[in-house]
Parts: sequence; C-alpha cells; structure tokens
Amino acid sequence: MSAARARWVGPLGWLVLMTGCASAPVTAADRFVARLALADGFVCVVAEGDLEPRSIGTFSVRVYRNLDVGDFVAGVIARRNGFVKAAYPAPRDGRGAEQIAVEVETAGSGRHVETQTFVFDAGTRSLRVRRGTE
Repeated sequence: MSAARARWVGPLGWLVLMTGCASAPVTAADRFVARLALADGFVCVVAEGDLEPRSIGTFSVRVYRNLDVGDFVAGVIARRNGFVKAAYPAPRDGRGAEQIAVEVETAGSGRHVETQTFVFDAGTRSLRVRRGTE
C-alpha cells in the first residue's frame, strides 16, 4: 500500500464506522401529523414531536387563524406513552367551545388506546386540556 493511500485508510475507516453507528433522523413520514379544519376558518395541527421515538415522547396541538401565513393562535404540548393513532374534531363542550380529540395507542402488547381532549375557545383564543368530566 502506498503512503498516500495508507494516510486516507484510517480516517476513512473511522468515518464509515461512526456513520454506521449514528441513528438515522426521524422523518415526517415516520411520525403522525394531521391538519383539522375548525369552525370560523381556524385550523388545528396535531403532530408527534420532532426527532422523538415513536413509542414515547410528546405531541403538540396547535391552532392557527391562517396556517398558510403562520398566524398562530394557541398551542399545547402533551406527553404521550405510545404513538398518536388519530386526531379529530369532537362534539362541542357544554359552553359551545370546540374540542379536539387525540388518540394515543401504547406501544406495548396491550395496545391500549387513551383519548385526550383539548378545548379551543375561539372567543378567548385559548386552548387547554379538558380535565375529567367538565
């Protein structure tokens, strides 16, 4: 082996080894992201956290007045133990506020599904987690 070639074999081998050991980035296709139309032109985006494992982490529920221009109104980040399975508008609450339901399925063998509900009040432009039997 020539001296010039030998000089590159060590660093190149190290680079190949380190690249192979690095974890691949999580792409948008690997995580849940949904866009929901709400009343009065508001838009809700529900998404699992960027670069997090699918089995545990967070998800966000964000409401925009106009998503095309990034007119953000309110948002909540919630913990998840599993992966987001579905997100959909739920019936309005007793005060007339819109609700967004998010289903999280555990990654374990039980495949238990837990639904968290978020309440969006367009009048106050607030978003909150619905607790108990409000």
